[in-house]
Amino acid sequence: MERVGFVGFGEAATAFARGLGQGGVRRLVAYEPGRHGPFAAVYARRAAETGVTLVDRPDALGEMEVVVSAVTPEQAVAAARTVAPALGAGQLYVDVNSCTPGMKQEAARLLEARGVRYVDVGMAGSIKLEGHRIPIYAAGPHAQEFADRFGPYGFRIRVLGGDVGQAAAVKMIRGVVMKGMEALLVEMLLAAERAGIADVVLDSVANAYDATTFREHANMLVTTHAVHAGRRLDEVRMIRDTVRELGVEPLAIEGVARRFAEDVRHDLKTHFQNEVPAAWETVLAALRAKDAR
Repeated sequence: MERVGFVGFGEAATAFARGLGQGGVRRLVAYEPGRHGPFAAVYARRAAETGVTLVDRPDALGEMEVVVSAVTPEQAVAAARTVAPALGAGQLYVDVNSCTPGMKQEAARLLEARGVRYVDVGMAGSIKLEGHRIPIYAAGPHAQEFADRFGPYGFRIRVLGGDVGQAAAVKMIRGVVMKGMEALLVEMLLAAERAGIADVVLDSVANAYDATTFREHANMLVTTHAVHAGRRLDEVRMIRDTVRELGVEPLAIEGVARRFAEDVRHDLKTHFQNEVPAAWETVLAALRAKDAR
C-alpha cells in the first residue's frame, strides 16, 4: 500500500499509523475535526511521531487506497455519512469502531452506494498494550482483501465471513464479560478498600482464576450455575447487602442478582436432576428450551 487515510486520530488510528509507517506506507493522512480544539497539542504530537499529515476536510481521503474509520462509537455512522461524498468506487473503508452490528450495516449501506468496499472490523484486546498487533476480527465481502493488505505489516487478522456485522457482534458480545468484569472489579475494590482488605480480596480472586485456564473456569462456572444458581442467588444478595453496608452503591452486583434470579426461575436444577452437566453448551441448550416455552 502507498496511501492510507484515517477518519479520527485517537489511540487506535495512531497505533495503526505507527505500524503502517514503520512498514513503509509512504503517505498517511488523518481527518480529525477536533485537531484545533482543546487536545490540539496531543493530535500534533501523535502526527509528528507517526508521520501523519492532519487535514481539516475529508476531501483528501478521496485520494487514499484505504480509509480507516476510528472515531468514538456513537459517531461511527455519522463519520461514514460525513466522508462518503469524498470517497469513490474501489476504495476500501475499514470500520474499526466499537459499535453495534446494526450501526456497521447502516454505515456499509451508505458507503457501498458509492461503490466503496466496506469492511467490518472488531478489535479484541488492548491497543495500549498491543498496538497495531492487537487481535482483529474482520467480516464482510471484502474482509479478506483487508487481511491481505494489512497482514504484511504485522496486523493479526482473523476473517470471519461475508456478513457485515459479524465482527461487530464479536466485539459487542465479548464486552458483556470484558466491560462487565471491569465494572465488577471497580465495585469489588471500592468495597474491599472500605473494609481495609483490598489486596487480600484481589489476591483471592486472582488465585481462583490463575489456578486453571479461563475456558476451564468458564465451563465450571456455567455448568455449576445450572444446579447451584438458587443457593448462589442467596449469596449474591448477601454480597449486595455487604457492599451497600460498606457505603458503596451495588450497581454491578445488582445486575448479577437479576441474572441469577431469572435463571432460578427456569429451575435448571430439576431439569438436570441435581447433577452438574459436563459442558456449558448443554446449559445454554436447556435455557433456550425453557425460553421457547
